[in-house]
Amino acid sequence: ERGYLKMSSQKLNCCVAMEDGSVFVDNLPTGQGLYVAPTDMCSETGERLKLKFNERAAYAAKANANNYLGHDDWFDASLEALDACFYLQDTGALKDTFDECSYYGSSDVESENTMMARAFAAAFTVDNMSKFSTLHGRLARLGPAQS
Repeated sequence: ERGYLKMSSQKLNCCVAMEDGSVFVDNLPTGQGLYVAPTDMCSETGERLKLKFNERAAYAAKANANNYLGHDDWFDASLEALDACFYLQDTGALKDTFDECSYYGSSDVESENTMMARAFAAAFTVDNMSKFSTLHGRLARLGPAQS
């Protein structure tokens, strides 16, 4: 099994907006909580960005340097994080925050020149894409589990 299919089946307290502005998505089997930024990676004017693999990593590094939402441990969302967001995208604080007609790039590398990407329009659509493809991105971080 891959990604979100391994995650907790208890969904009572998922997709909750936290005091710091992040969104608690769900608890991971590792005992950690998965948190994401409340919006896609955006320009300073709020425009959704489409970025290449290395550009999304640089965006996360800049967010960490600026202590975005009070944290310095953000990363370009993994495929597991994107899977969780995909399955819960119409729930709570995640509702209407994803572009349902787009692919989202992940930090997961398939080969030297390809990464994994998740389509938000159709279930189970995960593709290998060039690291040079420009795709939407979402910051994620691991933190304390929520009960």
